[in-house]
Amino acid sequence: EYAAEHKVPLEFVQRRDNPAYTLIIAQETGRGNASAAVIVLDRDTNVVASVVRSGRLSGKGAMNACAKEVAKQLAAIVAHR
Repeated sequence: EYAAEHKVPLEFVQRRDNPAYTLIIAQETGRGNASAAVIVLDRDTNVVASVVRSGRLSGKGAMNACAKEVAKQLAAIVAHR
């Protein structure tokens, strides 16, 4: 939702399509604690953004927090191109 609001286009593609960015996503839920991380790589596999959120009550909440923040970071990157 945040990405759409800020006009950051998202497209899921096969790796062979050489996307502008690759997102690596991880999420873990433990007893009453959840965390998530997103790392964004460019075509040359340079890290251009990363987000980690922990201390959330659910995996969904941790992923939501990461998604919002990485969308902000990608919007800033795209705006400065």
